[in-house]
Amino acid sequence: MELRGRGESAYAKDAMTYVPLTYLQDMEALIRELGLQRFVLFGTSLGGLITMLLAAAGQARIAGAMINDIGPDLDNRGLERIRGYVGRSQSWPTWLHAARYFAEAQRDVFPAWELDQWLVFAKRICKLNSNGRIVFDYDMRIAEPFKLPGGHRV
Repeated sequence: MELRGRGESAYAKDAMTYVPLTYLQDMEALIRELGLQRFVLFGTSLGGLITMLLAAAGQARIAGAMINDIGPDLDNRGLERIRGYVGRSQSWPTWLHAARYFAEAQRDVFPAWELDQWLVFAKRICKLNSNGRIVFDYDMRIAEPFKLPGGHRV
């Protein structure tokens, strides 16, 4: 599932809905719509946080879960790293330029990755826009809740 404001999902009218509790409500609505009684979840970062929230809201319905890049404690260093780049509009002329940017900016997170892995990463979080530039594939306004004091708390 692509969360609101990301990928093919619609952008929110109110940027303050780009918070975990709203995403949880979106997921609960999807689960009801699909009539899911028991399911397995996979979540990275925000997806992992939502997975934990879904488990807290109804543990018996979750057959299994795999989370990464998140845990039960939110590390302020991780939140500060996210605040440093989220919502900052950038563009690159080619996928290779984007991959090199991510390799340099996040080498500390994945120090063993080669350029081909960074290229796959770039293609997951970016898209080609109508001007032929590579850009982030999300609403830049998702950064607005981070700007509030204590930003992006559940």
